[in-house]
Amino acid sequence: MYRVRNELFVASHDGSSPRKITQTSARPQQFSFAPDGRRFRFTDYDANTSQTALWEAQRDGSGLHLLLPGWREPPQDCCGQWNSDGKYFFFLTTRDATNNVWVLSDESSFWRKPLNTPAQMAAGPLHFSELLPSKDGKRLFAVGVKSQGELVRYDAKSEQFVPYLGGISAGYVELSRDEQWATYVAYPEGTLWRSKVDGTERLQLPGSCPWLPPADIPAAAGSAASLVTRRETNRVLRIAAGQELENLRDSGGWRKR
Repeated sequence: MYRVRNELFVASHDGSSPRKITQTSARPQQFSFAPDGRRFRFTDYDANTSQTALWEAQRDGSGLHLLLPGWREPPQDCCGQWNSDGKYFFFLTTRDATNNVWVLSDESSFWRKPLNTPAQMAAGPLHFSELLPSKDGKRLFAVGVKSQGELVRYDAKSEQFVPYLGGISAGYVELSRDEQWATYVAYPEGTLWRSKVDGTERLQLPGSCPWLPPADIPAAAGSAASLVTRRETNRVLRIAAGQELENLRDSGGWRKR
């Protein structure tokens, strides 16, 4: 099975005899067939809204329908996988910028219908991805990541980055006019905080702030504060004393300009 834009196709093992079986309104991806081969499920990604939803159809493309209509709005579900006997379907749901693991029971019998309400299997602080049920159907493997950063500033004398505000995991730093107070956004929670520049008298403020990619996070003017995380390996930009520092991909060194 493969897709061309929003259309789904099937073909022979050698790629011959392609045949369109259905189409969706967004971008279908991450296909998962039930162990009996009679139906499949997939993630439909809407690039306009960044929403993801799980859909199901029969092997021939008929009976296309939303797997969990009205369960949570807006939908942010993806990456489903059946276990080996087809009794359980595992998937990820994104809430508060964190992926959690959920399971939907597909087990049914003459006197029992499958459950239509998912149950949560795992929740933060880890960000889960890459679900893989074991072959014996008794275990589920997943990658769990806890995102953290370190707030640093550039010290012109030592030409080194040193911890700022105690090296907390934060960004979007702004200083008061007398440079005695700082406001910042905790990473990855997105909560707003205020404290003295020595890290004391911390106070959480109302509201929150969605995170940009780390390389795009602005730092406090004149303070050379920047967020450095494991994802930010390509560049860290900050204006300090009229100099711009850039991490060069090619040379792997630093350049002042």
